[in-house]
Amino acid sequence: MAFKVPVIPRLVQPLKQPSKLQSECLGLPSINIDALKLTKTIGSGNFGKVSLYHHGESYVIMKEMLGDSEDHERLFVKEAKLLNTIKHPNIVQFKGIVKSDEKTAFLMEYIHFDLTPFGNPKNISNLNQLKTNLDASDYAGFEHFQIIIAEDICKGLSFLHKNNIVHRDLKPDNVLVSNQHCLGKQDIDKFWMEKPVIAKLSDFGESRSLLVQTNSLIHTRTDNVNRGTPVYIAPEIHLDSTKANTLDELKSMDIWSMAMIFYSLLNPNTRYVKSL
Repeated sequence: MAFKVPVIPRLVQPLKQPSKLQSECLGLPSINIDALKLTKTIGSGNFGKVSLYHHGESYVIMKEMLGDSEDHERLFVKEAKLLNTIKHPNIVQFKGIVKSDEKTAFLMEYIHFDLTPFGNPKNISNLNQLKTNLDASDYAGFEHFQIIIAEDICKGLSFLHKNNIVHRDLKPDNVLVSNQHCLGKQDIDKFWMEKPVIAKLSDFGESRSLLVQTNSLIHTRTDNVNRGTPVYIAPEIHLDSTKANTLDELKSMDIWSMAMIFYSLLNPNTRYVKSL
């Protein structure tokens, strides 16, 4: 009788369980990292890194989470979910999350204002940069930009507030500007007079929304106000940053910030002390 070697049962590898962060992002549109090509890094800080990527026939902005704490993950998921619910022409468009084991990131549309037609070989992205460049020419020929940008900011913020979303970090750096809609068009003169620039609200990392959080979290303490630029922050926060605020109070604080942006638009030469 031939001796048979016993068959050793193969160990079945357990299925890799998705991380808590991956589970939280289920249902969001996603893009494979292999479909993206890095163009340049725009900026980075303790929390994240912002980079420009080429995707298909266009460009996208990647906001990558660098921190690995639960608080960082919570803020990342909250901002991604919030952006995915917002569809408005004056709010930056969410493109999706990145599918990668190495990166925790989400993608947004690339917004920029091309200064090349005005003799300046630059691409700028936000209102603060636009003000700096236009101030050098005393706004000559660009006077109508101010009212158009102000109107776009009003439309974007009005949409947020009607949907019970508060921004909490409005400032010129978080207002993106673009002229891509009119460059290369035959009726450029018409665009120049009627809509030479489009402004969009961005950076919703500090936002609060009934859409993605419970009402109890809306009544939040604003104990991280030092992340913002003091001059754009409502005075009541400076007086008591530990006070719990209602949704209506937070909306009023957004209005203050918006008014300060308008003031800076009308007075681009104004200098202020950044620490109050």
